Amino acid sequence: MKSGTKVTASKITSPLAWTREQDYLLTTKSQAHGHTDWQLVADSMKETFKDCQRSGKECSERWEVVGAGGRKEWNERERYLLLVAHQRHKNRWAEVMHVVQKTDRNYVKNRFYTLFRKIRNLSLIHISEPTRPY
Repeated sequence: MKSGTKVTASKITSPLAWTREQDYLLTTKSQAHGHTDWQLVADSMKETFKDCQRSGKECSERWEVVGAGGRKEWNERERYLLLVAHQRHKNRWAEVMHVVQKTDRNYVKNRFYTLFRKIRNLSLIHISEPTRPY
């Protein structure tokens, strides 16, 4: 590396918890910009809150929690779709996510493993846990 070259982190992290003001701004900006361009929402938030930098991914994940009524209980149809989608797509969570019509892969994956453990604990036969790709 040449002398005088700056090395910067490629990822901005925000260890601080979200404030109510940030949640409110996230809700208004995501409705104004649509729920697809999360980087644009993050950039708008950076203009308002200079001390706290948020990435587009952080805004998207936070929207799943606070936006659209927050995370709600899964109904029986959604649980069934989750199991069928996993049977078809295995651990390709982005594809499973589209089938169950949720917007956060980690949320869908965590819900699947929670549901899977409940089914396994209620079952009289032994079901081995699906293999994880990592």
